[in-house]
Formats: sequence, C-alpha cells, structure tokens
Amino acid sequence: LLPLPGGAWAGSIFFLDPATEYEVVVTLEDPDNQAVQQAVRVTRTRTDVLPGSGYGRIIHVDQVHGRDENSGDEGEPVATIGAGLLEAEPGDTVLVHAGTYRETVKPERSGTAAAPIHILADDTAGPVVVSGADPQIEAEARWNELHDGIFWTPFDGTCEYLAADQARIYDYDSLDSLEAEQAGISGGFFVSKDEARLYLRLPDRGNPANSVIHCATLDRAFVLNEVENIVIEGFRVRYFGGVALDLYDSHAVWIRHNYIHHTGGGIRLRYRSSENVVENNWIRDTSVYNWPWRSVKWHTPEQTGINVGGGWGNVVRGNLVQGVFNGIYLGRWGDADWDIASETDVHDNLILNSGDDGFEPEGACVNQRIWGNVSIGSHNAVSLSPVEVGPVWVVRNLLIGFKDHAFKINNSPEGWMLIYHTTTVPNEEADDAQPLAPPDPMGGLISRNNIYWGRRYALEYMPTETLGVVDLDYDDMWSSHTTGSGYIVKWLNTRYEHVTDFADATAHEIHGYEEVPLFTAAHDGDFSLVDGHPLLNAGVLIPGINDRDCPGGPDIGAIEKGGMEPLAFNPGFEAQARFGAFRN
Repeated sequence: LLPLPGGAWAGSIFFLDPATEYEVVVTLEDPDNQAVQQAVRVTRTRTDVLPGSGYGRIIHVDQVHGRDENSGDEGEPVATIGAGLLEAEPGDTVLVHAGTYRETVKPERSGTAAAPIHILADDTAGPVVVSGADPQIEAEARWNELHDGIFWTPFDGTCEYLAADQARIYDYDSLDSLEAEQAGISGGFFVSKDEARLYLRLPDRGNPANSVIHCATLDRAFVLNEVENIVIEGFRVRYFGGVALDLYDSHAVWIRHNYIHHTGGGIRLRYRSSENVVENNWIRDTSVYNWPWRSVKWHTPEQTGINVGGGWGNVVRGNLVQGVFNGIYLGRWGDADWDIASETDVHDNLILNSGDDGFEPEGACVNQRIWGNVSIGSHNAVSLSPVEVGPVWVVRNLLIGFKDHAFKINNSPEGWMLIYHTTTVPNEEADDAQPLAPPDPMGGLISRNNIYWGRRYALEYMPTETLGVVDLDYDDMWSSHTTGSGYIVKWLNTRYEHVTDFADATAHEIHGYEEVPLFTAAHDGDFSLVDGHPLLNAGVLIPGINDRDCPGGPDIGAIEKGGMEPLAFNPGFEAQARFGAFRN
C-alpha cells in the first residue's frame, strides 16, 4: 500500500481469479501504536464473462432490403440500426446484416445485467459497415482544377477527416496554407464555408476523380449516453471526424471485435463510465505516423485510439491499436472523482507505430494497472506526464523500437509510479533514444527488475533535485553509446561511466546490473533472455508481482524464461483475423 494525499492509502492485488471470494488482510505497523493492528475484509471479484444473448427477440436490420416502417422480424427487417434499437428491450439482439449504414447510432434504452441488449453485426453475407463519409463525394463528386494540383468540388458541410482511397490527407485551416503546404506534408484539404467548397490536393498532385474520396461528414458512429448493459460487436466503423464509439456516464458496456479505421479517434470512455470492457478491437489509421510530429501536435490529427478519460473499473485488453498519434490514454487532470479514471486495467494490448505516446496515463491515475502489453515503434512508449497521485503500475511490458523515450516522465510528476519487469529496446535508427530522461524534477518512482537499454544514456536525469521518493534497484542499465561520451547514467546532472559508480555515489542500483541484453529470438518476438545470461534468476522478489511461476528466482526484464508464456509479440486479435490480413 502507498500513502496518498489526505491520509488515504491505495494499492492493488494482482492476478486474481474472476468471480471468486477472497479474504483480504491489511496489516498496520506504526510506531505510535502499541501493537500491530489488522483489518480483515471478505470481498469478491467481479464476473468476467460476456453477457449471454439468444433468449430475447431478434430484431433484423437490413440496409438493402429493409424499411424502418417494418416490424423488424426476419421477413420484415428495418433499414437502420437506430430503428432497430427503438424496438429493442432488455435481452433482445439487434442483428445487423450486410450493408453500409450511414448513421449515428444512439441507444436510448438500457439492458440489464441478466438481460443485456446486443447490437451484433452479421457479416456472413458481406461486411457490415457503419460509415460517416459523404456518399455523394465518394461516388459522384465533380472535381474542378484550381491550379498546381489543387482541385475543388461544391461542398456545404463540415469535414475534419478525409482519406483518398486508403490514405489519410492532412487538413489545413486555409487555402493559403494548403497552397504553401505549411505543415511540411505533401497534399492536404481545406473546407471553405464561405465559398461552399472542398479544396483537395493529393500527395501526387493527381485528379481526385481517379480516386475514391472519403469525406467524413458525421462526427460519431455510436453514442452511448447514460445507458448500461449493452454489447456492441463485429462492426466495421470508418470515416468519422470525431471518435467512433463515445461512452458518456455509461456502464457495463462491452465493445468487442470491431474494426475501427480512418476515424478521428477510436473509442472514448468518459464522465463516470464504469466497469466497461473494451476488448479485441482493431483500431487503425494511416499517414499520421509518418507526418512531422509538430504538424500533428495540437492539431486535428492529435487523436487517441482508446481514451479512458473518467470512471472506474474499466478493462482495456487484447486490442490492436495501429498508426494513430496516441495509443491508449488513461485519466485526465481534475479534482472530481470522475476525472480520476481509477481502478483501470490495461493488458495484453499491442500498440504499433504510435506517432507520439503508446500508453499515456496522466492526471490523478489512482490504481491504474498497465501490464502484459507490447509497444512497437512508438515515439514514446509510455508517458507518465504527469502522474499526480497514483499509483500507476507498469508491469511486464515490452517496449520495443521507441524513438524518443521508453518512459516519458515530464511535467514534474509526484504521484506513485511503479515500474516492474519491463524490457526496453530502442529504435536502431534513433541515436538519442533513451529509456528514462525526465527533464523536470520528479518523485514517486519505484523501479525494479527492468532492462533499460538506451542509445545515449540508460538514465539521464538533469535536474539537481527530486520531488519525493525515487527508488531504483535491481535494474539492468545498458547503452549502445551511439551518442554521448560513453557514460551510462546521468543523475542529478552528474555523469557516471558505470552502474557501480552510480550506486556508490547515490545508493541507487546497489544491486543493479550493466549487462548486454541478449534475447532468444527477438526477430520472432521472443524477448526471453538467452540461456546462461547473467540476468536470468537475478531479480528481486516482489510479493504479488513475481512470487509465482518464477522457478529459480525472477528474471530481469518482461519475460520469465521457462516459467510463463511469452508476451504476445503480435497477439492473435480476433478482430484482425475476422476483418482481413494485416495492413501497414
């Protein structure tokens, strides 16, 4: 347990079984007490089973053959998902057949825990698509050339997301900035409300009439406002300017097996939304990863794959988030309880090529648990900028190919940050990539059993003070020394050539290591240490974290050799398998 402001304490008990009763014993030892005190409480973990379906009515939705005036029975389908939901009662299934549905879906009625409402895509006869794109621009827009590869078409609406064929196009705020390509990005678009025109320049300066242009005129695909016990499964959601699925003060919602691509943001949970499950979705964008960072930051494309901005007890697992600016965001800044995004579990997710931060817990962040995830190719793999209260637990994650930092620790965090059993491997072309390089004073950091591999320093801390507890030990610190003067650590703006020098001077990393990380088969995703490596069985025991399934003692790094299943380098996401082959 860790002390919080105001006299409270917080902690997490890991790796329990669902729907199981446990006796929790808290032992209090304090010099002011005459004897040790104990508090005992019996609690039960929540059930982790997808709510069942099939016992209520099936309401059929068919965009091709239906009419909203129909009953919704199999022979009389309705034409829109919204019309189907108007008929749905707790326990019913809204079964959506193949077609393209151009609507924003807003369930007005809740299910119950025993009888949820299922919104289910039936793609046996073809894809089930929810699209926010303007159909006229997709199919029959008239393009007129202005000059220098800039074309225009009549357009009286708003559009914050546009893709040509399958490539996202950058949005400019004026015709002049588009003409000059001020963002340093080839091509772009601009909507002139005064002229009622959409201006577009493709990266190759070609005629848009030869491409399919997807202009997002709808903001959101699914909006859940103060509803609960709903399951949304199996949809292809694309071409929306805002977030694809937006939950506001909604509870016990399952969002699973959806393919969300070419949208401003993916899935957002906010304002007291609690005990929701976001699992096995594939969220994907294009272009953003290759655009200049400064052209995306504080601009429309600065969006997030999965955003847990409030509530408690939410679970985000088994998702593939690919090519967006920020992968999975947790929390926000504020004092209200709905700002905290507490008791959140983020595990077994894969973040590929995030333009900025892969995992981003920020704000109060009380008992956020980030474990068993993989980040590949992110600018910063994990951002803790800042954690104001904590604790944030970062346990057994693989952070591979980061370009700037494995852990971005900015803006003077003082909340508890516990980093255990992480393996970091820098991008081989990023000469200054470093695992830890806080530019501002910070506190609240506890680090154990990690592999910190950098290309400049393994740890660079330039401030001359800390703001609270910093406790580093049993970590392997290694640098490729691509840049710098051969020192492995800079601490309080003093450089140390070896970990032993650092330990002697600071009492950090007294049991630290300076070993070259050698992995069994990194090219195949096996980041366990090679046989005979000095870091095998070399870690410290952390009760509740590594005190099971570690024969011979815990290994340093994310993978326990021979004692646990390797973390999934490319998890077998069912959404990815369902919706087609892997795309770059």
